[in-house]
Amino acid sequence: MTPDWHEPHGAGFFDNLVPVTKRIPVWFQGDRDHQTIGATLPWLGLDTADCEHLNQFCYLVRTSHTRNNLPPLSALSTFWAAWDEDLSEVTQYHLVMFDWGAYQDVYRTIADDAVNMIDDGDIAEIHRLQTFITMHFFEPSDVVETIGSLHRSLLQLREDHEELLRRFERYREYTSRVMEWIASHDPTMAGPLDLLLRPADLQPEQ
Repeated sequence: MTPDWHEPHGAGFFDNLVPVTKRIPVWFQGDRDHQTIGATLPWLGLDTADCEHLNQFCYLVRTSHTRNNLPPLSALSTFWAAWDEDLSEVTQYHLVMFDWGAYQDVYRTIADDAVNMIDDGDIAEIHRLQTFITMHFFEPSDVVETIGSLHRSLLQLREDHEELLRRFERYREYTSRVMEWIASHDPTMAGPLDLLLRPADLQPEQ
């Protein structure tokens, strides 16, 4: 559970609060294999959990390195990333977590450190690459609220769609009558309008 912001607290309380977002630099080596997002897990203290367990309380997404914010919760699945995906300088990653205890553990494990997967020694500058992992915490209630908003939007879209269908039927019926009237007064228009005329249609109006 997150702290109760409404209760009085002693001096220094807010200095010890864990922020709900943290950006972590990741240094990796471009000329090595297995430089994946999953390879960063030991620095986060998550290497003892398998991917199936991780997916129970966190969601991994990727965005362009030029994007400054996390996509909305309702769009996260569009940006889903696999744990075995190779790191890239033009991609940044977001670890969205829904368990406050797990989030605090990861936050305190990484502290003010960075993830450094570059070998010791004289590594060429061209192979020293950097990206970022940003941790985010969301309450489960945020997910419920997002689902509720999407459901309301879906209901509204269905209602709008039904109204458009009703209008379409009215306009189609009206257009059909206009086309029939035109063809009955000018039989040469029957072909372009894709109409079949009956002899009665060609009789002059009484």
